[in-house]
Amino acid sequence: MLFILSLSSAYADDKTDERVKKDEFVGLNKTLKTYVEEASQRFLIPSSWIWAVMKIESAGDISALSKKGAMGLMQIMPETWQMLRQQYNLGSDPFSPRDNILAGAGYLRYLHERYGNPGVFAAYNAGPGRYEDYLKGRKLLPLETIDYTSKVNQWASLEMAQGGLGTIVEHNMATHSDIFIRSPIAQSIHHNGDDEEMKRDQEMNQKVADLSALAPSSQGLFVRISKRLESVE
Repeated sequence: MLFILSLSSAYADDKTDERVKKDEFVGLNKTLKTYVEEASQRFLIPSSWIWAVMKIESAGDISALSKKGAMGLMQIMPETWQMLRQQYNLGSDPFSPRDNILAGAGYLRYLHERYGNPGVFAAYNAGPGRYEDYLKGRKLLPLETIDYTSKVNQWASLEMAQGGLGTIVEHNMATHSDIFIRSPIAQSIHHNGDDEEMKRDQEMNQKVADLSALAPSSQGLFVRISKRLESVE
């Protein structure tokens, strides 16, 4: 009888732990959603882009630190972080969820202004220097970058289809290397309501017709962000 009670108690404790973890998870998502919306509005980019990069880069781990030194939710390299925090008047902690998201979103806008879509994500992953080499025909893009760009576009598309509510959860997503020759947005996707954020996401996630779409294609789309960022590689 005592053994049965012990098992019941242990099971109850496990369920309590699961509930606490779930509550913490939901609370974190609500907090991150606030930061993502702020960043999306400040830099005029789709919130789905931010959620997608966050998912692929760090899976929502605030303290994520890569072997190469990339930091936080948006996995920003130290040198790039220093440039971005000065540019956007951010705090000193690169792992601050709000500042990390703002920095990453600002960088995405800058890269989109410079390279268009999907070049924005290829440059975010490989770095502007390596992507410039690709554009000039000096080097091929790493397979990792092609795979990364495909996943980010798929995740952003899925995020839009679900109504623009960001959440760090697992989804089964096929990996395609043909992201550079077909649209990342399926023609069958439909949206309900008049949500302005979803409309903006649809406009920003343009079709990719062929490899020429990887060349810069957004001149004049945004007001130029400071020239200082152009030295970030």
